[in-house]
Amino acid sequence: MKTIKKEFFIDEIIWALVLMQIMIGNMFKLTNILSLFILFFIIISCCKNLDYYLRKDILTLVHFILIVLIYPFFSFFLNGGKLYTLLNNVFYIITPMAMLLYISMCCNRKKIFLRKKFLKLDTIFNLWAIINFIVIVIQFIENKRLYSNEIAYKDSVSGLFGIYGIPILTLYICYIISYDLVLAKCKIKPSYYYIISVLIIVSNSLISAFNDNKAFYIILIMSLLSLWFVFKYDRAIKYNRAQRILKLFLKLSIFLVICIIIFWISINYTIIEEYYNTIIHEITIGWEKKNLVQGSNERFGMIAFALSDQSKKYFGYGIGTNIWKQENAFGFIHFGQSDMGVFMILGGIMFVILVLVYLFFIFKNIFKSIILSLISTLIFCVFGIYTQIFTSISMMGCAILFVLTFWLIQNLTTTKSNSLDN
Repeated sequence: MKTIKKEFFIDEIIWALVLMQIMIGNMFKLTNILSLFILFFIIISCCKNLDYYLRKDILTLVHFILIVLIYPFFSFFLNGGKLYTLLNNVFYIITPMAMLLYISMCCNRKKIFLRKKFLKLDTIFNLWAIINFIVIVIQFIENKRLYSNEIAYKDSVSGLFGIYGIPILTLYICYIISYDLVLAKCKIKPSYYYIISVLIIVSNSLISAFNDNKAFYIILIMSLLSLWFVFKYDRAIKYNRAQRILKLFLKLSIFLVICIIIFWISINYTIIEEYYNTIIHEITIGWEKKNLVQGSNERFGMIAFALSDQSKKYFGYGIGTNIWKQENAFGFIHFGQSDMGVFMILGGIMFVILVLVYLFFIFKNIFKSIILSLISTLIFCVFGIYTQIFTSISMMGCAILFVLTFWLIQNLTTTKSNSLDN
């Protein structure tokens, strides 16, 4: 049995805890206790690597402290509220934000460990996706019988990710598809991973159609486009930089134009047109009616509501006034389903800017590229509008796996032997 190196013992524990939370944490209601353990071991890791943060990553460390401590207390003193609510909100954001700080360090100081660890988890990742698909099929059959309300029945079908775990399921499946395609592209059992990717795409597309999970298709397309761009960009950086980058952007522009034309033509078909109209309707209604809407529309309604109050839009209503996930706050029944909307309302534009700058610094440390950092920040912003990526360790864990997939492209050699034995 292979022993774990002492220098990576803490890292192995952090990985195990994060994967446990992603896969079964919600279902068994272990989120709070696992969050504390993950934070505890990340703090130990950060202390052991404090020299790295002080010498090479001081700006990111400062932004982390600003987001999780200084700004929340500033907001508390500015707007008032309850100390318990403030501390509760800090508890929700500190671990997900610390996970980003930790993975940024690992991508620079522990490259070989991280690459090997990430590659060795392929069987677990794919097996879990297959098992989860089987469980979802069973849930569809059973829940149809148990729930008379169609919405409750659909929202409860998310497999082993727990009740109302569809956003986690969506991010995880889109990540697995991206991960498998990267391994296939890098010549690691290409035919095997291509087949697995196709099977996962087809099976989960069908499930999402039955489950009315429109976000799956949007995030899947966004993931595949991002994956294609990172592959091309990485190659352009390595060979004849200026000329290849220019060609890449030209190809991307042509590709986007073709996609727009195809999409415009395809909306003549009833099913696609229905999905398109529903998405546009939800965005429009949410933006116009703010806290008078319910369901998916509330994601955009919260942002519109935050920007509508001139006296509160910059610093918000106060991080100590309402809990991030407090239902019915400000008239929103599902207040908390979207982190960006909640951050805008409670923390204001300034808090959102701090979060986005923090993300940019994290990704700049990981990718060493301004373009890839901006794209990654934009993707996380979209995730933040869609779900609770900054206040849920499960969501953040899935999002970090996405980031590591893109990072893997830059650090994986084109031959199987070099990739696994380096």
